[in-house]
Amino acid sequence: SLLPAPCGNFIGSSSFFLKSTSMMSSSLKVLFPSRSFCGISTILRLQTRFFAKQTAIHPRLVLTEKEVEENSKNWLLKSAAIIERYPTITPSKEEWEIELEKYQRSRDVAKRRNATHDEIRKVFSTRDEQKRDFPELPFGPRDRTTEDDLNDNRKSLDRKLEFRLYLLVRKEDPNSWHFPQATWSQGDNLRRTVERELRPQLGRKLDVYFIGNPPVSFRSIVYPEEKQVQTGFYGERVFFFRSMYVTGSIRPKNPLTDYVWVTKSELKDYFQGEGDQEFYNKLLWNR
Repeated sequence: SLLPAPCGNFIGSSSFFLKSTSMMSSSLKVLFPSRSFCGISTILRLQTRFFAKQTAIHPRLVLTEKEVEENSKNWLLKSAAIIERYPTITPSKEEWEIELEKYQRSRDVAKRRNATHDEIRKVFSTRDEQKRDFPELPFGPRDRTTEDDLNDNRKSLDRKLEFRLYLLVRKEDPNSWHFPQATWSQGDNLRRTVERELRPQLGRKLDVYFIGNPPVSFRSIVYPEEKQVQTGFYGERVFFFRSMYVTGSIRPKNPLTDYVWVTKSELKDYFQGEGDQEFYNKLLWNR
């Protein structure tokens, strides 16, 4: 996760981690001065050494932090919500699972051929009991492919039922797709920043559950020189928080104009920048 992506976009920052690790270590020593802290301290030291080696391999990460300090510019901090709609049906069977079931059925047939009369009678009596206790239901399993799948309606949640869907939004620019996000302000909490802005941006009926308080990852994007002069920031650093869609409809409000629910494999239709696919492949679940 430390490999830098092209154009100044990279996943994480080793020097940022080293600073946060040293701060965490000193804070824990104040809170837990007893010997029981030795295990935690050892882990932090090992992590520091590991990331220090990664810094030596990728000096560009340290160079970026030095450039920020030399230019006397800060990062524009943002919080983004990865809103997931979990799969609603079991995934399709893999090829090896189908082969395994065929093998198990062949084993069962072989056993029945060599079964005794008492064993066969026991099996049929069990089936009769099941039919008596569990009569046939008037409905069957739902079709795995829905009408929205056939129409490729990406605003609907009734599609790709066996996969996770992720919410993307955009502003007027058709190429400005991104996860719902908000700009952090001094003294605020990173998770609370994006949590507070979700309903004003996406509608009051949206109900989302955040999974944990810390971000799962962050990304640093260096602005071009012209944008640095305009904004006064060296770039933006976006912290991503996992969340689960619970219920409600999406009604984007100004400045948002559109939204889609997409799978991980469909992200390539919306993120086409250099390094985007590498980052999101590592950030999101496979299914």
